[in-house]
Amino acid sequence: MAAFASSCSIFLEAESEQCSTDADCTRRGQEFDRMYCAESKVCVPNDAYCKTNAECIQRNGGEHYICRQSEHRCIDLLSPDCPTLYMTAGDLANDGVVIFGALMSPTTSPGLRASDLVLELARSEIREAAGGGLPGVGANGKRRPVVFVSCTGEVRKPSMEASANHLVNRLKVPAIIGPFGSSDVLNVASKYTLPAKVLMLTPGGSSELVANIQNRGQLLYRYDMTTPTVTSANATLLRDHVEGLIRERKGLTAHDKIKVGFLYPGDGLGWATRDLLFERLWFNGRSAADNGDYYLPSDYGDPASTATFQATTAAAASNMAGKHPDVLILDGSAGSEQMFAAILREESRDANFKPFYILPEALSRSTAIPTQIKNDEMRLRVLGDMLGPSADDPTYKRYASLIRSSPLFKPTDPLPGPHVYDAAYMLHYAAAAVGSDPLTGENIGKAMQRLSPPADISLKLGVLGVPDAFNVLSTGGRVDFQGYRGPEDFDAKGDMKVDLLFWCVPQVGTPQRETGMMFSATNGTLVGTNNCFPKPPSFAP
Repeated sequence: MAAFASSCSIFLEAESEQCSTDADCTRRGQEFDRMYCAESKVCVPNDAYCKTNAECIQRNGGEHYICRQSEHRCIDLLSPDCPTLYMTAGDLANDGVVIFGALMSPTTSPGLRASDLVLELARSEIREAAGGGLPGVGANGKRRPVVFVSCTGEVRKPSMEASANHLVNRLKVPAIIGPFGSSDVLNVASKYTLPAKVLMLTPGGSSELVANIQNRGQLLYRYDMTTPTVTSANATLLRDHVEGLIRERKGLTAHDKIKVGFLYPGDGLGWATRDLLFERLWFNGRSAADNGDYYLPSDYGDPASTATFQATTAAAASNMAGKHPDVLILDGSAGSEQMFAAILREESRDANFKPFYILPEALSRSTAIPTQIKNDEMRLRVLGDMLGPSADDPTYKRYASLIRSSPLFKPTDPLPGPHVYDAAYMLHYAAAAVGSDPLTGENIGKAMQRLSPPADISLKLGVLGVPDAFNVLSTGGRVDFQGYRGPEDFDAKGDMKVDLLFWCVPQVGTPQRETGMMFSATNGTLVGTNNCFPKPPSFAP
């Protein structure tokens, strides 16, 4: 070792810069074998030097390692915050393996755990249908298997940042599916994925704050509802449906005024919703601004402030109940269930506090709702927005059958929406479209634009579309990708318009279900009929 160090020092004295790449070191001769080019542009020994993934796997007792070719260094794919790999046996030994990340908080709830399994279902299907993975590069290129590293980062917790750091800075993945919540999307995108030019494909990030992140380029794709869609849907529901119900039930004339309350979380995302809703609301024949004290917005505190959140929700509920609104719109995700419980406590104490509730998408899945709605009088005062597709949609029924028939899922598992399944397909297809160019986040982001019309072919649903998709995309063509959720057509910014459904409680003690009415994001109107309420009034023109 001493002799080796001495010879190395001679090289250092002879020249201050020895290399720009690892290949420069290799070309210097046998003494430089198993060295790499450090940032100081000097060839240095690498105890973890590798040339193949198989070498790293063998060296580390069969554990989940790969050889990062840019450094010839063995990298452990797993970490305490990212403990799960979705792969097929033997995939990691393939030096062409493609590593993607998943940030869907599968330990947070059964629903998110199910979404994680949907990702694995889509990955394994595509691998089998394609004969091993993504198309190879070059004339004789071998298929490249795809592996997902799944992380458990909890919503708005330090573990989310630790997970993002592992995926982006240690593993240097080119793309991530997730996270879900707007706060996490905003934080992870700003601190990790955008600076590193890693593509984020998220079913969340609905807030307008996310939409307006600077320098998004084509590195942040949002394929779910957005805050403008939700606020427009709620404003339209109030104007064209709920206000008519209230006036009919209470016998109000056109000259009588109703009060509208709005409760929102006290964070940046809630404030953005507050401002957008203020612009869109229309009741009593006028805007929110012109309604003066008949519009009652109120901040119910930051759900992340766990030490004080119970007190702030109780205070917000008490304050709102004292103003006796005719309609109460509730916004929020993580804290909405606790806020609604506080409101119902106030309702039980005050016979004059019986508002019509417009509730958020987060409560469409709440198991507490069936027990909280005590009678038909209360049931007929509750509507909420929810993500599509409709459970009656034939395509969705096909998806539900697919999930229920998979051995990955237990009969008791919640049925996750098709959003993650579709995202996995989109990511595979965009990666295939990159072709022989470097598989970077920027290149995958650009290739996402080739999954929408105008297209050379329209793809069949699910696994049936894989062969055609890979053939067309890998040769420079375009495809029209239709997911189980419906058309997945992104605009140039990386967003898409998503219709919203509305939910109700059809009978006391039963789970929430669709009303038969929806908000068309394209037309900005209500479509269909509210089948939950007797004799619903016609929509206003």
